[in-house]
Parts: sequence; C-alpha cells; structure tokens
Amino acid sequence: MKKQEKGITLIALVITIIVMLILVAVTINIAINGGLFNYAQAAKSETKVTIEEEQSFINLGNGLSYNQLIAEYVGTPEKFSNIYAQDADFTDRNGKTARIPKGFAVGQSRGINTVTGGLVITDSVAEDGTSNGNEFVWIPVDDISKFTRTGWATDTNTSTEQYLGGNYAEGNGADTMAPYRAMRASVEQWKGFYIARYEAGTTIARVENGTNSVSDTVYSKKLIYPYNFINWTNAKTLSEGMYSDSEHGVTSTLCYGVQWDSTMRFIKDIKNVSNSTTWGNYYNNEFDYEGKYYSEASSRWLTAETTKKSAETSMLLQTGACAENQAKNIYDLAGNVRELTMEQNRTYYVWRSGTYSSNGNVNPASCRSICDKNLSYKDLGFRVALYVSSLT
Repeated sequence: MKKQEKGITLIALVITIIVMLILVAVTINIAINGGLFNYAQAAKSETKVTIEEEQSFINLGNGLSYNQLIAEYVGTPEKFSNIYAQDADFTDRNGKTARIPKGFAVGQSRGINTVTGGLVITDSVAEDGTSNGNEFVWIPVDDISKFTRTGWATDTNTSTEQYLGGNYAEGNGADTMAPYRAMRASVEQWKGFYIARYEAGTTIARVENGTNSVSDTVYSKKLIYPYNFINWTNAKTLSEGMYSDSEHGVTSTLCYGVQWDSTMRFIKDIKNVSNSTTWGNYYNNEFDYEGKYYSEASSRWLTAETTKKSAETSMLLQTGACAENQAKNIYDLAGNVRELTMEQNRTYYVWRSGTYSSNGNVNPASCRSICDKNLSYKDLGFRVALYVSSLT
C-alpha cells in the first residue's frame, strides 16, 4: 500500500501568499499615509537634540569637558541682562536662587547663568549685550553653619576636608572683626556671596625692579596684568575701594579665608582642590593659553611665539589666560600667583593657592600659608570678594 505524503496543497500556498501580500500592502499604506516614518524620524531627531542639550548642560555645569566647552561655546560671546536698578532675586532654570545687587547685570548665556555651574555678574554691559566690566561669580552658602574656615588634606587623590588647627583667624581688632560680622550677616541673609571671576588685575604692566604704583585701578577682567608687587595693606585698601559708591549694592573686600574655603567646597565636585596636578598654572602642568607672559630674563611682559605652556616650565600669565584652568567660571584659583586674604595667623597674613613656579601637589588650590604683611613680590597677588550690602 502506498504511503500517504503530508504537505501543503498548491491552492493553500497561493491563498497564503495573496493574504501576506495584502497585509504588506495595508501596512505600507498605513506607514506612509499615517506618517509613521515621519513620526519615527522626528522622535529620533528630538531624542538626539535632548541628549545633546542635556550632555552640554552637564559639561557646563560640572566643568568636565573643556574641549567641548571651548569648541561649542567659547566662539559665542557671553551675553548679559540689563543692569539691575535695584537688588533682586534671580532664579535659574534649575530653580536655584541668587541675589543680584543693583548696578550689576546677570549672565544670560547658557554657560554662565546657573548657580550650580557658576552664575556670573558684571558691572558694565556693552550695546551688544557682552560684558565690558568687572565680573564676579556667585558662591552659594545654603547652610551658614558650614560657612567656616577649613583645613584640607594635601597631596591626596580626593578633596578631603579636615580640622583647621593652629592660630588662624579672620583678623584681630575692631577694624577687621566688625566688617567680618557684616559680611557674615549678609551671607546668612542672602545665602551666598560673590568672588572675583579673575585674580585682581590692572591694565598697567607691573614689573620687577620697576616703579609699581599702589594706586592703579584694580579690575576683575580677562587678559590683563596680575596686580602683583603689592603688600597686604595695599591689597586690602584697593579691594575695599573697588565699590565704595552708592551706585552698586555691594561691599567689596579682600577675600576672607572663609570665603576661599567656601569656594573650594563649591568647586570640589569637579576639581581636586587638594592636589592640583591636573589643572592650574603650575610648573608641572601643560596647557594652551592666550595673552602675554612675564619674561624672567628681561623683566617685562612679552607676546609668546607659541600658545602652549609645556610641563616643567614656569610662566607667569595674564588673568584668565587658560580655559582649562577655570572651575565653574572662576579662573586661576590654582596657580599663577599666590593670593593674599584677610585671614591671619598671629601677626602674619595668609595667602592661598600656589604659584606658576610651584607644583600643583605641593601648593594646590586649597593651600594655606603665611607671609609678612609687608611682603611684595612678583608671584603674590590677591582677589576681591563682594557681599550684598542690604539686609532688608
């Protein structure tokens, strides 16, 4: 008896193929006429834009990708608001708040208008909305109990806070303690203060063995000469005189030790402040820069033939000369010149950070050391801080 074979009949196969063709045709028609492909492409584009915007914000807020920052944002001038006629609160896109004093404008460009990323203000705005004035960065202090001078572990891989022992204080006598209390009250009220975006600078070159005036105007601007060859007394006087008028709602001072330490806490999530071997103008670091450098051989400022500072070389540079050496929009907290502060240790005054001729692991951004109040040298400068004057 012949065995019966199993299989599909020709008629059933033809019917199956016809049904499949009909389904394919219907699907294609729905996809085209229903805009399925357009929706998919739009979703892809929107997702790409969202990812790029979020990554860009992360880079700007954390300061981790300077190459992307330079490529995407440095070519676009930073823009600012109009000058504020009265003190007012500013709330950024993340819901963080800062107090904007009268006489200043607040940053509007993406890289300079968030509290977490470093909110920038200026005291003068050009017609095109760019800054042509002195610039400062808001340092948030949400908890006044944490507004303290701080010791930092050095030569480590982490920015570790530790107990600050010894005889450090913000100054002795009524001439320093009363202003300090006023500054602290403002910080508590407005939950923050401003620190100069740049080291104190001047438009007049200051040179060794030259006649360096102590009455040259002090600025917080990019690519000017560091205000060096100045002692503590004159640095304090210049800082306090920067805003002594009624047109600006701030009081200016030489940076206090507690303000420097608060700035270290503000940036330590993106920069190692206890070991600055990877950032800052130090002998051991390599980076690109712009502007002029100070020639030790000729004791004058020169324009370099190259814009790269090699490792194992010492170069005093103009203010804000390198984007890689900034943290949350604050330049040269690590290296270039030591910076005098209001802090004292007995009869000596405290300077912070290190110099262009030192190493970043020896004198990191958080470094604290002392000098005589009359010392004046080429690697010793200062930085101005502001607090909002009004307490109402």
